[in-house]
Order: sequence, then structure tokens, then C-alpha cells
Amino acid sequence: MNLNRRVLLALTVAAVLLAAMSAATWRSLAASPREGEGPQGNAGVLAAAVPGGPGFVTQSGYLFKPVDPSYKWDYTRKGELYNPGDTAAGYAAPLSLPHGATVTKVVVWYYDILEANLTVTLERAHLDNNTYDTMASVASSGTAGYGYGEDESIDYAEIDLQSYAYYAYLTMPGLGSSDFTLVGIRVDYEYPGYVPLAMKNR
Repeated sequence: MNLNRRVLLALTVAAVLLAAMSAATWRSLAASPREGEGPQGNAGVLAAAVPGGPGFVTQSGYLFKPVDPSYKWDYTRKGELYNPGDTAAGYAAPLSLPHGATVTKVVVWYYDILEANLTVTLERAHLDNNTYDTMASVASSGTAGYGYGEDESIDYAEIDLQSYAYYAYLTMPGLGSSDFTLVGIRVDYEYPGYVPLAMKNR
């Protein structure tokens, strides 16, 4: 091997090593939160996802509205719902679930530093009368900070859009504070017997 080839080989190896070191440094910086950012800023500080699925319908607190005109409600900038009044209130949010799916879990996220309790129920309303069925229920634990609860014991689990409309119902005490909020909910579902055409075409 002549001198020119040796120099060229050495330069190539050096360039490859330099590129690898630069990539490793960039990944390290990208994975580290920037100064002054924690869970709210969320630069590299990500909570593990709650397992479930394979299908999901997720709603933020923005989708919940009071079921009575006398009930008060407000939202944080992040979209968390809270009750600014001094009396307990009820709120509801519609759910668009696929016909024929089977609901497997309901997950509720909340923020609570007042050690209070809220309850979210998954319900189906009969389209031919004024009754409804409760499918699942999740209550906050009353522990301080962000948290979540889940319910995998689902009644009337198969979605039937020919006969029912589906929604989530929230009850929240009147604490008048944004230190107690509903962050959002998730309904997990599966197709036990078939894969829908929309999924096959992906």
C-alpha cells in the first residue's frame, strides 16, 4: 500500500470515528432536559405510557361540558377541566367508539393536590328510551399530584352503535380550585373476531 492510500485510509477512518462521536453527543444532549424544564416543560422527561389497546379513543378535559346550566366549569391552559364553583357538578363527553369493538379498559388521568376524589363512568345511553347502562367506573385515589386510575372490568363491553350512544360522565366536588383537575380519559378496545378493513389497508 503506497503512502497516498495509507493517508486516504487514515483520513476515512478518522472521519467515520468523528461522525460516530458527534452522533453520540447529539443523542445525549437531545435526551437530556433543558435547564429549568421538568415534567411540565417535558424536554426528555417522559412518563411511561399506560399499556392497553390495541385500539384507543382519548379525550382531554376540553371535551367535557356541564350537564346542567347551573354547574360551573373552567379549563387550565393545558386543557384540564376543573370545577371553579363551591358545589359538586357533573360533566359529560361524547365518545366515538367503533361499532363491533369490545371495550377492554378505561383509564382516567387527573391532577390532585387537595386529596379529593372525582369519579368517571363509561356509559351507554339507550336510543329508544331514557335509560342508560354503566359500563365501567374509575375514581381518583386522592394522592397528591398527577396520577391515573383504570378499570378493566367492563360490563356491556361490545359496542353497538345501532342501539346505543356512548359517553363518559364525570362527577367532581366543588373545591373552586385548579389544583384538582381532570386531565383526560382513554378507552381501550379490541376486535376479537376480525380486523376492520381500515386497519387492513394500512
